[in-house]
Amino acid sequence: MLRLHGIPPLITVMRGERRLKRIGDLDIAQDLEHERRKYTAERVGWTIAVLVLLGSLLGLFGEGILSHGRLGEPGSRLKIDYRKFARRQSDSELTLTFNVTTAGQKSVRFWLGERFLQAVSIQSIEPQPQSNVAAGNRLIYAIAILPVPGTSTVRISFRPDRIGFVPTDVGLESGPEFHFWQFVYP
Repeated sequence: MLRLHGIPPLITVMRGERRLKRIGDLDIAQDLEHERRKYTAERVGWTIAVLVLLGSLLGLFGEGILSHGRLGEPGSRLKIDYRKFARRQSDSELTLTFNVTTAGQKSVRFWLGERFLQAVSIQSIEPQPQSNVAAGNRLIYAIAILPVPGTSTVRISFRPDRIGFVPTDVGLESGPEFHFWQFVYP
């Protein structure tokens, strides 16, 4: 080992944390356990970064394949389109599509569950409901429709007030009902 006047040897500078190992003509300080931990931490970090990137591209944090949900079979009396992920105090929307099969029907009555209504602030319902009535743990809305067979659409705009999973219960007064969750980010 080369020694210069006034400069302590390498092992003293490192305070004994690592031992010098002689490989050929070289004195090398190495800690293989530390290197393994560093490599593992680096791989975990890269894996998390790739998963977040993929989730973003697929719509986990905004628009994409994973961000929209649709409930109801083709030909069903009620279909629901909704966003699976929302942000607290940001606008979101439920779209209800009613399949009206009876000529002369002038209104459709649908309901929203109490758990959903407690977790959000309703901004608007279009078209404007003719009436709303509280019944048990739900609020029933009556919407005027054209008295001819076909489809009618109602858009419910709301803002989530809570963070986390929001239970959403929607249905027709005398028909199908759906229970699903929406996740609200901060």
